[in-house]
Amino acid sequence: MPPVSFRFIFLVLISGMVLGHFYLFKVFTRPLKRRRSKLVVALLLFALMLLSARPRFLYDLSPTLRQFGYLWLGTFLFLSLGALAVDGARRAGRLLQRARRRRAAVVQPQAQVDSGRRTFLAASTGLGATALALPTTSYSIWRAFAPPVVERCTIPLPNLPASLDGTTIALLADLHIGPWIGRGFVEELVAQTNALSPSLVAIAGDMVDRPVQELAEEVLPLRELKSRYGTFFVTGNHDYYSGAGPWTRHAREVLGFEVLRNEARLIGTEDQGFDLLGVDDWAGSESTPDDYHTLEKALGGHALSRAAVLLAHQPFGFEVAAKRGIDLQLSGHTHGGQIWPFTLAMRRYFHPYFAGRHRFGDSTLYITRGCGFWGPPMRLGAPPELALITLTRRQGGTT
Repeated sequence: MPPVSFRFIFLVLISGMVLGHFYLFKVFTRPLKRRRSKLVVALLLFALMLLSARPRFLYDLSPTLRQFGYLWLGTFLFLSLGALAVDGARRAGRLLQRARRRRAAVVQPQAQVDSGRRTFLAASTGLGATALALPTTSYSIWRAFAPPVVERCTIPLPNLPASLDGTTIALLADLHIGPWIGRGFVEELVAQTNALSPSLVAIAGDMVDRPVQELAEEVLPLRELKSRYGTFFVTGNHDYYSGAGPWTRHAREVLGFEVLRNEARLIGTEDQGFDLLGVDDWAGSESTPDDYHTLEKALGGHALSRAAVLLAHQPFGFEVAAKRGIDLQLSGHTHGGQIWPFTLAMRRYFHPYFAGRHRFGDSTLYITRGCGFWGPPMRLGAPPELALITLTRRQGGTT
């Protein structure tokens, strides 16, 4: 199933931002009497909306402004949801009161509300929204920077040789090393991965968010990843935005990765092994979910005779890969929605392939939520993930 049109998503998000900022203006200016105070709030919210929309001139002006804009974007989401919740509760309470009065058939005189109480009631939505948003924002930031949750999944590959039964793959994706995620986070992730003693490490794209010259020191700990068969890397869309050519060379020559650019590698031996294939992301290729040119290049025109595992950053071409004989596809890209309620939208618009384990025919797809984050430095309802995939010959493998 192809992803939803980017233009459609962009239009929905921009419309939501404009309406949401206008709503917050109404909420936070209700108790204000002076026009000057309301104008100050309006200008502040407009400036914050500009920052979160990231127009090009601000994007290039200052990395700090760009990061603050992302931070506000997440905070704005929680403030808006908090205000809607408080407003909704207040309105529901009023409707309930009116219904009770109608049932009792009691006509009450109009109550007199003093100015202090009126001001408090006007401010209550803003106060309630802030009280809900602050702890939610704080928790979401902590969760984004905390170590990933280790998700263990056992997946059967019937053609897997007996000698490779129990092979483990540490699946990392969407690290997004860059403005927010630095060397300290990478060092902890490497230590956490090595502690799992995987047979091989797979990095399924979106490793970085800035050019090589800016992040060479930040990514350096990745060369300390340890496994029997080594570390394998495929590009993601953000790797292309950051310069896929220089990064793939750096990954191969400095970090010691096996970079799979529409290529295949044999894991094990000719008679006791499986094929590991890797494809470039669609951001830098002519492939589409329905016409998988990069996979055909990786196959080299040959039919698969062994068990086959595919590394592909985006999961949307899984059904085509399954029909070509791929037993297992490992992907990332979706972040599992990253922040609620986008986790719910992901289920709706990217269903059925948005996170976790999925089946199509005899093939399996596993999508990790990713180790890092993009945009707002927050995660809610979709914690960062380090997946440990165990390959087995036995049917009925469980997650």
